[in-house]
Amino acid sequence: MVDVMFEEVDEIVIQDPDLPFIAGRLAEPVQPNLLRMRALLSASKHNIVLVDGVENTSARLRGVLPVVVDADYWEEIGEVLDDIFIPEAEIWRRSVAGYDPTDPRAISSPYFSAQGHNVLDVKFYGPMKLFGEDASYSSIAEELEKQAGVITHGLFVNVADSAAMFTEDGIQLFQSAAVV
Repeated sequence: MVDVMFEEVDEIVIQDPDLPFIAGRLAEPVQPNLLRMRALLSASKHNIVLVDGVENTSARLRGVLPVVVDADYWEEIGEVLDDIFIPEAEIWRRSVAGYDPTDPRAISSPYFSAQGHNVLDVKFYGPMKLFGEDASYSSIAEELEKQAGVITHGLFVNVADSAAMFTEDGIQLFQSAAVV
């Protein structure tokens, strides 16, 4: 058991009492290990997420949501994710070479985790939606988790006890409703 876990996140909704966040977006030269991150956050008594600036906050999560999948079935899983998130997003397989707009399937150099998984990046055009409708982050996470071949994902809900946002004016602290 870990007493306190600190994790830097890519994007967070600080206005939401559940402090939902996305972690695991493309990091170069080392890719984030979402399986390890989720295990450590689950094993910790207190989770504090770190946010680098107000530009990494939003009223509704958007951008890229990483989904770790069974590499043998990445195309089939990608089709399922496409059905779940279309027309709000497109699905790209992560490449070891970084973002290549000419190769969304990463045919020439797909990324494989240490466990042999691929990462599919769900790239939202706007705020995150489920089947074209606004939905709770818990509903989105549950829909992802029930799909065969999805190992884990970068959407975290009701995990952070608090968030520390670093700005030019100093540090701002936010608490989850579960802690209050």
